[in-house]
Amino acid sequence: MTNLRTTTALPPLPRELAIKPARVEWFFSLTLDWLFPERLGEPFEPRLFAMRMQRLRSDLESMLGVIGYSESDARRVSAIFFEGIEELRHALRRDAVRIVADDPTQGSLAGVLRHSQVFRVRAADTIAHELAKLHVPILPFVIARRTERRTGLPVAFGRDVQPASNTTSPSVIETL
Repeated sequence: MTNLRTTTALPPLPRELAIKPARVEWFFSLTLDWLFPERLGEPFEPRLFAMRMQRLRSDLESMLGVIGYSESDARRVSAIFFEGIEELRHALRRDAVRIVADDPTQGSLAGVLRHSQVFRVRAADTIAHELAKLHVPILPFVIARRTERRTGLPVAFGRDVQPASNTTSPSVIETL
């Protein structure tokens, strides 16, 4: 009997082209550090902010290229994502303020931004949804699942949506 799963599967990507979950998690963490420099104990500096944004845009474009985007499409999607980043930053800051207000034991706003697992989960959910709105495959799911693994808390994103069957094959994404 022929195994349809193996005969219809896409050929595996070379291992060096696979999206590494640690790379996606690193991108997510750097995005949080970039949006909230106080997480690192740094003041906001426009020049540094611009340099970090350029690095993050490049990283996102690179990951999109690995999952099959053309260079121009990767640049376009990255540009749209980063055009809305200030609104995203304000939404996440409001979430952090609410966490402090709801649970004073969380400490200060800076403490929540640095250490709160609840904030990390909300940020993962928000960023994953923003990427999903742009029809970016794989990356939102990796952000959500890796955050769940790191925090032990559920991330709402992706609970009711499953990635396309070929986006979770080991040749495209390593084990979460």
